[in-house]
Amino acid sequence: MTETLREALHREANAVSPPELFGPALRSRPRTARRGCWLALGAVVATAAAAAVLVVTLPTSHESVRLPGGGDAQPLLDAADQAAERNGGKAVNVEAVKTTRGAAGDFTGHPTTNTEEVVWVVQVSGSHYVCGACSMPPGATAPRGDYLTMVLRASDWQGTDGGISPQPFDLRPLGDLTALRGTTVASDRAALIDRCVGHEHPDYTTPPSFAPADYLGLTESEAATLATQRGQGGLRVVCRDGEALARTSDLRPTRVNLILEDGKVIWAGRF
Repeated sequence: MTETLREALHREANAVSPPELFGPALRSRPRTARRGCWLALGAVVATAAAAAVLVVTLPTSHESVRLPGGGDAQPLLDAADQAAERNGGKAVNVEAVKTTRGAAGDFTGHPTTNTEEVVWVVQVSGSHYVCGACSMPPGATAPRGDYLTMVLRASDWQGTDGGISPQPFDLRPLGDLTALRGTTVASDRAALIDRCVGHEHPDYTTPPSFAPADYLGLTESEAATLATQRGQGGLRVVCRDGEALARTSDLRPTRVNLILEDGKVIWAGRF
């Protein structure tokens, strides 16, 4: 039986238990999401008076960013910067959406009882993030990906869920999406991937001869050369500059499929 892309990422998410992903206050039980690795976490942002392990100091160059409807966005930006730094990168793009815990729970797969509590879901991108401090079973690799996602309570900015994923999430179904820094490139890209590929497609990424990240940033001809060198069973472009291309519906475990933007690969998968 072939596994879907969503199932494959659930499997990947459950392969490790990284309690240090966003800091020492992180609780150890992993949570799975629709795509990627979701975790339950403790206080990501706290004031100096709070009895939290992690304390954020506001930067001297305070960013004048306001949340929709009023309110200072700095606590969310601080959480994004702190999470990115802990995972070896920078928070180049920070996007956020205000929603309820119930809606966020449906999105992340993390059940909750306080469904009406207001939370912010924050997605960070712009670097490649690696949780080098994470505790892992022998032989397991550190959780890594190009996207960090957090859920923070609007009342006190305490983080309750977080994850690191190789794939972006489209946050728009949760509410009005706002770019707090940079652009909403992660949600834009997630929507494009879902439109071009669909996350229910079988995804044959397990064999070590195929590493999707190796194709990212290549031109179509460079990707074709790489696929040939690694003995892949063909290559095709399924979407080019946002336009889905006609393709056959047959499934091939070794065929490499690409999404191209401005002549460069932004996604690769086998089906």
